[in-house]
Amino acid sequence: MKSRGYIVIVTAFIGGLYAWYFASGENQYSGFIDWLRSLITRGTLQINSTVQQVSDTVSGTSDNTTSGTAQALNLIAGFEGFSSKAYPDPAGQTAKWSIGYGHQLTGSDGLTTSSVIDEATAFSLLSSDVQSATNCVYSNVGVPLTANQTAALISLCYNIGCPAFQNSTLVQLLNQGDYAGAANEFSRWVYAGGQVSSALTSRRAQEQSLFLA
Repeated sequence: MKSRGYIVIVTAFIGGLYAWYFASGENQYSGFIDWLRSLITRGTLQINSTVQQVSDTVSGTSDNTTSGTAQALNLIAGFEGFSSKAYPDPAGQTAKWSIGYGHQLTGSDGLTTSSVIDEATAFSLLSSDVQSATNCVYSNVGVPLTANQTAALISLCYNIGCPAFQNSTLVQLLNQGDYAGAANEFSRWVYAGGQVSSALTSRRAQEQSLFLA
């Protein structure tokens, strides 16, 4: 009975989308399919469109940099989630606020705690912030990195900030060629407001797994 109910709901939903599409003045079924596909994949396409722009700014851009940046952009967007409104980040305080895909308000970005942005603006902020994180990683890591390692490090750097990243034991061990030791350091960055965060614990575990893949 439940599965039949789900089918009815899904059918009604798609039928509603179909009616909405036709109400816009279009009248071709193939056009509706293309429109629906673009709606479903919009976020991924917008994320991927920023990859080359970010990679081109990094000195010595390689295939690993490009692929790693692509993975990092999708990772970060998934970890952070989209918020059109500013929110305390981390929760439980009001000194630091973020918006969009974890973009921290700086005071010089034209945004305030009362700002409301759309997804296009959020992707633009994400692109700029990931560019900064990518530059930080490649300015402070002097050993070869795979695409997966690049993505994991960019994601970590984006989350904890460049100063914390560049002064971390993780980077010190990595530059000594101790990749395994560096991987173990991911699990240290799980605190928010002095308390272990389950969300950060999960995020660090996924970044660590990617780094070791």
